[in-house]
Amino acid sequence: MTKVLQAFRAGQLSQADLLRALVGYADWRVQMDEGGQPEIVPDDRGTQFVIAESDVDQGQVVSGRSLVNELAPSIGGIAFDPEADWGLLWRPERLPELQQWSQIVELEQALLKPGPNQVSTLLNGPWWGVVEPGQTELATFRQEHREGGEYRFSLNAVTLLTAPDAVETFRVTQKFRKLEAIALDSEFWQNLASRADYAGICVNPLTPRYVLLPPHLPAALVAGRDVRPGAGPLPARTLAEIELWLDLMGARPDRRSHQIQPSAGGLTVAYEAWWGYEPRPLLFTLPASSSEVSGAFGETPSEILCAGLMVRYVRGKLAGLPRFRWQANADQRQRAAKALRVVNDLSQFIEAGRIPFAAIRTPQGAELWRLEPDAFTASAIAKLQQRAEALA
Repeated sequence: MTKVLQAFRAGQLSQADLLRALVGYADWRVQMDEGGQPEIVPDDRGTQFVIAESDVDQGQVVSGRSLVNELAPSIGGIAFDPEADWGLLWRPERLPELQQWSQIVELEQALLKPGPNQVSTLLNGPWWGVVEPGQTELATFRQEHREGGEYRFSLNAVTLLTAPDAVETFRVTQKFRKLEAIALDSEFWQNLASRADYAGICVNPLTPRYVLLPPHLPAALVAGRDVRPGAGPLPARTLAEIELWLDLMGARPDRRSHQIQPSAGGLTVAYEAWWGYEPRPLLFTLPASSSEVSGAFGETPSEILCAGLMVRYVRGKLAGLPRFRWQANADQRQRAAKALRVVNDLSQFIEAGRIPFAAIRTPQGAELWRLEPDAFTASAIAKLQQRAEALA
């Protein structure tokens, strides 16, 4: 923390990142008097300040969020490292600014590191959204998705921002779009949940805190569920379904391991799967009665598989295969059999003659659903089934 404050004093750190650091620091030390009360110091106007130090080993450990939301409001202001050259004196009238940044840091941490009990944080924000001038509904426009600085794909997305500096970055870098960013209330999630015209949610584009959220997240949050991998166990039907989910999501087939443990009401499956050179821990649940049904991933519609990726998978398996089974070799028949298993499971999503947007659970799948709506009709799925059956 000392280096952060020094960097700010030297003009090497933005005001926004300083505020993130102040409220995000978990090891502020607050000295206590003999009565167990925080040590305070008055200024020349009599205003009281609680002393928070980062470069000492003694004192009670207090997180930045607790400091600005609980301790300081009962005392006055905060003196950050008051004896150091880089010390900061934060007056009581400016505490609301730090408290807002406390909410921002909590939200940004929840976005970057999904975990349990984050639904309320995601719903309540604070959020800013990109809209057409004079409108309140989030605008959709074409954006690039990058990972590690490398282009992956483009998609039609809505844009959310978590902080004033992210808002300013958008205004400066995307000025040519003639859009504007406005503060949002939590009702926008309900609006997004009712829409099917976007493939994903780009959060904080062109910043180090960029995240791409899937299109089915708004409906899940409104229902009180967080469906992001890592936020909680994903509800699977069988181990075969988990393996297919990993295939569709791009996990390496040669670097997967799992352990199954009994849990309340069923089984918990702890996976370690690798994407490239990065291992990721994942949790899934299985029903207590789960069994590997031959030729099927489950007897009810999946809650985790993306119908769009499943369509793409089946098409890939069937591409280039001969017309007749007698022309196919063993490898080609095996490909057709794998496609048949997946397309049969895919057909369970069909409602009123087509696969609904609710079954689209990735940005890539949503792009296909938007660009080729006819590929998700019952008749299109039936043709894929017939093609696979003829060769399997």
